[in-house]
Amino acid sequence: MDTNDDLHLSIPLDPLKESFSCPICMCLYHMTTLTQCGHRYCEGCILEWIDRKRRCPCCNAPVRIAELIRDTGFDALIQIVVRQKNKAEDAYFSDLIKKCNEPSDKFEPMVSDEPSDKADPTACDEPSSTSTEVGTSDEKDKKPAKDEDLSPVERILQKHIRVGIVEHERYYRNLKGRFQKHFDHALKQIDDLKEKDDEESQAERKTWIQKKRILAAEFHKCTKLLATTYDKYLTQHLPTLSTLPVTVFFRLFGKDIVVGELVLQPHMSMSQIKEMLFLRIKEKQDRVAVYRDSNIHYLLIRPYSKGDIVADESLVFTLLAQDNPYSTDQNELMTLIPSDSIPVLEYGIQPGCDIIIFGEVKLRSELPRPCFKALFEEGEDKMDYFTCKDCSFNWVCRSCRDHCHKDHETIPYVMGHQPTWACCYCPRKKKCLLGTEAIENPEICSHSISASIILPGWQ
Repeated sequence: MDTNDDLHLSIPLDPLKESFSCPICMCLYHMTTLTQCGHRYCEGCILEWIDRKRRCPCCNAPVRIAELIRDTGFDALIQIVVRQKNKAEDAYFSDLIKKCNEPSDKFEPMVSDEPSDKADPTACDEPSSTSTEVGTSDEKDKKPAKDEDLSPVERILQKHIRVGIVEHERYYRNLKGRFQKHFDHALKQIDDLKEKDDEESQAERKTWIQKKRILAAEFHKCTKLLATTYDKYLTQHLPTLSTLPVTVFFRLFGKDIVVGELVLQPHMSMSQIKEMLFLRIKEKQDRVAVYRDSNIHYLLIRPYSKGDIVADESLVFTLLAQDNPYSTDQNELMTLIPSDSIPVLEYGIQPGCDIIIFGEVKLRSELPRPCFKALFEEGEDKMDYFTCKDCSFNWVCRSCRDHCHKDHETIPYVMGHQPTWACCYCPRKKKCLLGTEAIENPEICSHSISASIILPGWQ
């Protein structure tokens, strides 16, 4: 046994990828199967291949299904490597998170200010994230943080940062490889000319030395620009929690309808949020009929105080009676939000907060259906008409029968009639109690969207 087996080693995975990939599907082996000619494939891949061609895809040797061998030992080896790879990744990303919590003065700059003139211009590279840790005596000291030890934010960052770091590391190493190729060529030329004493050879050697320094400086410059550009991009595009959308639960006080969760962008004003609120109610097959802004109050309740607060009108009146009802200094558990505010930014709304809407809000489902005269559109739905014996006239629409004549004796007159005009005699006889306020006072709703709900076109 080699005495080096107990050393702490990192084995790069890149050289192993080809050996662990099926030549047919180019993916990691699944149920590895070995042919008589010594080539490995996924079981499903080679069986499908033999159904079409009875020769080995790699060497063209004859292959029969009966001669295939399941290579369970190779499957076990792949699983060991995958587990170690996952452990190494967890340790790597956990270490990144820990470093983020350390003072910034503990870190060395990623790229030094002066280019190196060493044989390897990239000798100070960080360890690659695509390495697998194998048997070490120090493994106990490098255990990755358990998933339950991470906060929800850390878990999300860890989830999304993996792909980004691996891709950018691969880009960097490709860049390094191109420079290294030219750098090694320059070193070879310098070594070949080292033993030659003639002036021409020595002059050429000095030229290659200068080229080597230029290459090192150029690689340093490219690496620094790459790091600076990436840092600038992340600074501009990686959001802080204060700039992320917030999910808030909305309720209409005293209403059976559940508005539910709305996702608020930080820049949204209350008027924009109100638009979202109206659209959500419309999605629930209802509409806002009356919404008087001057009489509306928004009560914000923090997520950690919901069980301790009884939200009712008396609470709102108590808050309104304070000197500054919209201040968060007086009560950190709840506060009123003014209708002209940008609540997420101004009031630090957190995910899971409740906003309860108090005031004069009426939904379409709470109001009686308007008279057919207010709803008529030619060629639209048919209408049932009734006779009111108490009022002694015919052509009473169904809405007026149910509301204006609800205590009268009515009988069917014409069912399923297709009217060609806004036919209902109830308004003509000045008996109609429906739609009058909406038709004569369209400003009853201070919001243009909901105003159209109670005007003609209510449906």
